[in-house]
Amino acid sequence: GSIFPVGTVNNLFFVTDAGGLRDTCRFFVTVLDVEPPVVNCQADITIAADLGNCGKNVSYITPVATDNCPNPSTILDSGLVSGALFPVGITNVVYSATDASGNRDTCSFLVTVTDEEKPSITCPANITVNADAGQCGAVVIYIPPVGIDNCTAANTFQSAGNGPGAFFPVGGTAERYVVVDSSGNVDSCSFIITVIDNQIPTITCPANFTVSNDSGQCGAVVNFQLPATADNCDTPQIAQNRGISPGSFYPVGNTLNRFLVTDSSGNVDSCQFVVTVQDTELPVIACPNDTIIPNDQGTCSAVFNYLVTVSDNCPNTSLTRSFGPLSGAAFNVGSSNIRYIAVDPYGNRDTCNFQVTVQDTQPPVITCPSNIVLPSALGGCGEVVPYTLPTVVDNCPNPAVNLLSRRGPNVNYPVGVYTEVYTATDAGGNVDTCSFTVEIQDNELPTIVCPPNVTLSNDPGLCGAVYTYTPPVGIDNCTGASTVQSAGLGSGSLFPLNSVAESFIVTDSSGNQDSCSFVVTVIDIEDPVLSCPNDTTILSTGVVCG
Repeated sequence: GSIFPVGTVNNLFFVTDAGGLRDTCRFFVTVLDVEPPVVNCQADITIAADLGNCGKNVSYITPVATDNCPNPSTILDSGLVSGALFPVGITNVVYSATDASGNRDTCSFLVTVTDEEKPSITCPANITVNADAGQCGAVVIYIPPVGIDNCTAANTFQSAGNGPGAFFPVGGTAERYVVVDSSGNVDSCSFIITVIDNQIPTITCPANFTVSNDSGQCGAVVNFQLPATADNCDTPQIAQNRGISPGSFYPVGNTLNRFLVTDSSGNVDSCQFVVTVQDTELPVIACPNDTIIPNDQGTCSAVFNYLVTVSDNCPNTSLTRSFGPLSGAAFNVGSSNIRYIAVDPYGNRDTCNFQVTVQDTQPPVITCPSNIVLPSALGGCGEVVPYTLPTVVDNCPNPAVNLLSRRGPNVNYPVGVYTEVYTATDAGGNVDTCSFTVEIQDNELPTIVCPPNVTLSNDPGLCGAVYTYTPPVGIDNCTGASTVQSAGLGSGSLFPLNSVAESFIVTDSSGNQDSCSFVVTVIDIEDPVLSCPNDTTILSTGVVCG
């Protein structure tokens, strides 16, 4: 008659008699839970997305199941938990409840998030460009605007205009762009592309040209083509504002012609060229041939006479010497260039040149000083030798004196014998030579300094001592001195007891010598060593007492 819980209950009975005897029996009562739990969801939710997001954080009441038995479990089967970011669109949220006996119930509701935010699009600023060279417009490249939206997949398209990279004519063109998001929200923008024609038209004049005068005239009738013009947009107008029109008479000299061109946008260009009419009838001038003559004896020149003539079709032609000596003048040794110019009244000119070369055939005379013998300077391996430069006389001034031995006066001469050779060469290439010797003698002895005498104790266990010293090296005023040891054992040797004399000699390259010596004395300070046997204890043999 009791309430049995869901599950199996073990019922046990026993009986006992007066004698204490006992018996038992049992049976099981199982109660099955066949009643499902109950879970209820809230109503459907419709809400707008957050500004700038493609969704909405949606909070709802999480359903809790009830059951005849305690603690049924409730779980989210599909959808998102409360407070999660729900995307734009419809999300089905399904919950289920299950009790301990496996009985189950479900419920669901819809969360609809709507996109009510318009996309946005920003166009470039208005663009102003100049027309492309030679074109009545310009290819304009710009970055097309792209719409942005809180949700992806917004579509941007151009609704008016030419598009980036297209050819835009001179003037203004409106570019318009539209963006539509997946929810049908729309935005648009526009900007103006203006192409300005700032290209000046082109005008090409004939090149400067020159014509000869008409025969017997101080000028000429000149014809030429009008300048060629072009423009990127239209046919420009041309006008001459300076000079003389084609087919007219041009005087001798330079005439400047100038033309202007103007297009419909007011751009202007100009060009000009020069027409030169020349008098081409030249005067004729005649000079003598080039001439080579020897110098007058004892002088650095020669007297020479010549004749220059001129003729011309027009009178009053002038003859002018522009450089060079006059006829009958003394021409210096060397080449003299003479130039004459003839100029007629119209500026026509002719020139002639010739050369008169006077050769110097007299050689110079050079005299050297006597031979020189000097000792080297004290402490030096040479001597500065002053001497007077050779004297030179010649018919022409300033012959060149060259030292062939590459030394010269007032420089240091090392010990030895040197031959100084001088040459004198005049401007005509005539040469004379002289020479003398310079001898520098080395009379200075080399020097050498030995270490001081030394007294040493013997090395332990040796009947002597190893002694190392720095061998002396002789010095000399000249390089190449040789130092040798003439007596003794040498540095690093085992020196025996008593005294050993060390001697050194230095000899320079001229045979001059010097020497030095010092004494190494070794003293035996080591005592002899006496060795006795160790203390000893022995036993008597029993026969004798000892």
